[in-house]
Amino acid sequence: MKNFILAFSAVLLTFTSCGRSGYTVEGSFDQDKYDGKTLYLYWMNLDSLDVTGPILLDSTVVSKKTYAFKGSISNESEMGLLVSDRLENLAGNDSVEFIVVPTILESGQTTTIHIDSLAAVISGGSPMNDEFNKINTLMNRIIAEMPNLSGEPNETLTDEQKAQIEKINVLHEDLQKETYSFIKSNIENPVGKYMFLDAGGKLNKEQIVELLSLCDPAYVEKQPVLKGQKDYLDEQQALRDKFVGMNIEDVELYDMSGKVVKLLDNVEKGKIVLVNFWASSNEQSMMEVDNLKAVFSQYKDKGFNIVGIAIDSRADMVQMYIDGLGLSWTQLHDADGKASTYYGIQNIPFSLLVGKDGKIINVNLRGKDLRVALEELFN
Repeated sequence: MKNFILAFSAVLLTFTSCGRSGYTVEGSFDQDKYDGKTLYLYWMNLDSLDVTGPILLDSTVVSKKTYAFKGSISNESEMGLLVSDRLENLAGNDSVEFIVVPTILESGQTTTIHIDSLAAVISGGSPMNDEFNKINTLMNRIIAEMPNLSGEPNETLTDEQKAQIEKINVLHEDLQKETYSFIKSNIENPVGKYMFLDAGGKLNKEQIVELLSLCDPAYVEKQPVLKGQKDYLDEQQALRDKFVGMNIEDVELYDMSGKVVKLLDNVEKGKIVLVNFWASSNEQSMMEVDNLKAVFSQYKDKGFNIVGIAIDSRADMVQMYIDGLGLSWTQLHDADGKASTYYGIQNIPFSLLVGKDGKIINVNLRGKDLRVALEELFN
């Protein structure tokens, strides 16, 4: 199993004269096992990162549990990466223990990082690095909590483990807020831009939309990850503009016995209904199953239903998945693709959230977005 230390790291800054333009990265280990080994410092150059990857700036040998790098950068700040081996040696190597520490390089400033057996421990900081250090601290706390959740996935969680999960969820929410705040404050410099590029799973949709609006459009166009996010969000907004406010339209489908049925006969007025197009072969559809089961169980007695519409060609395959996954809500089959064609569905899963009056109130809600929307509607 691959062992590694991965931590966001803040930097120790001191106010110095404007004449200094070099950066310093120095620090120590709590163990002497790294003595005599080489550390490498990389530059996360945004102009070429997706083509050439990180650029090697320097290397140094650990001596008496300490190390130091000195160099210069063209901007006031850049994102660096401290690694215990060359990156090309780490690719695909699951058998070695290695260190990867993202760190800020700043002209005229000193970065201090102490590395213990679990994570990078940071001290000091300027305003920018105080904020970055909050992210690092939260990451370390989440890492520290994870060992307490060991066990088989299907085991029943104890009350203590449930409390632990809740604690970790709160930490993740705090991490999201701090990451968003840091990126927003630094969106015009290379550090903030890199953090935005690297922070995909730590931000919610609303935060991503706002940061994209603040980011240099030319930079977004050059970065495939950000451009992909922007294109996806634009596509989702176009779907909301198209569907929200319109009545759910009737189409012919099949029930699981092969009988022709009408969609509107299964979308009950007076209930909140999620019409969910899915396929057994679609990974994202399968990933959403647990979330759908949870919200159905929570709200089914409060006036909520799900109408699943499988687009698989074979009804027997659909039934096998319904039985195997324990899907207890209404299931229909779009065997001839008429419903998918009528609604112009290009990608799945695709869902329409229908209000009590039969009008569509939202499109393509999944995961936390769906949970939040239903909580607002029912509570």
